[in-house]
Amino acid sequence: MCTLTFSPTRTGYLLAMNRDEQRSRERALPPRWHRLGERSALYPHESGGGTWIGLNDTGISFALLNGYSVPLRSLSHPLSRGIVIPALLHGTTSDGADSLLRQLETGRLQPFRLVGIFPSPGSPAVHEWRWDGNRIERLEWGWQRGHWISSAKDEIRSQRTRSACFQNHEAEADVGSDAWLRRLYASHEPEEGPYSICMHRADAVTVSHTRIEVQGSHGRMRYVDGPPCQCASPVHVTGTSLDAKVDPDASVPVIPQASTPSDSIPPKGHSSPRGTESHDLVSYEVPAEAGSFWQ
Repeated sequence: MCTLTFSPTRTGYLLAMNRDEQRSRERALPPRWHRLGERSALYPHESGGGTWIGLNDTGISFALLNGYSVPLRSLSHPLSRGIVIPALLHGTTSDGADSLLRQLETGRLQPFRLVGIFPSPGSPAVHEWRWDGNRIERLEWGWQRGHWISSAKDEIRSQRTRSACFQNHEAEADVGSDAWLRRLYASHEPEEGPYSICMHRADAVTVSHTRIEVQGSHGRMRYVDGPPCQCASPVHVTGTSLDAKVDPDASVPVIPQASTPSDSIPPKGHSSPRGTESHDLVSYEVPAEAGSFWQ
């Protein structure tokens, strides 16, 4: 269950995503740099290595939503849909991503929708791939603001309610900005519950919020480990660049300094179930001084 927004800017784009999961699901680890062949990529991940959103060092981003518009299938040897994005972050073009996706064992994956942002100069593009359990459909959308909504609980009502919330704020002066996205992704309009953008149910909740910003040759990922409506005092992790050393064993980004004590960052292997943790809510801001973008 997720909500995703793409918003183009004068020199790049913003991508915002709420991840909604069962409260009993294992807590994910915050974003860190990963070496993927010749590429470096930044993404949060679960203990098995899978992820739902990521950014690579060419400025390309991917986000994955579960495909609830088609029934789940009975699979004898299923794979996690979390393997998809790490596999595609190797690439540098939409055609390359398409080829990499079709090389995966999609027959062992449940249905999904995958959105890819390709900010190539002169021909930026937003692509979507839909796997329905039988075939992969590839779509191309315009370089304009768009929203994607999925929910295991009455998806049509969730889409209508959340879309109406976005529409109600289209006339605001800062529409599409980072501040606008931050407000709406913490929103409970029209009321806190299973259909609001920041989702709350007895058995499930928005477990994290991620915002990616790419402007010119620079990128940044902001990550809230918990419901965004409850994050009042974010922790900013600063100083990471795409040229920095990538430590494959680190549980958080390799950084020269942090603005808060290191004990504010969950230790390696931290995986308490959602809803059982007692520590304060933490968010991470990871800048990417991406001199290699667009090259």
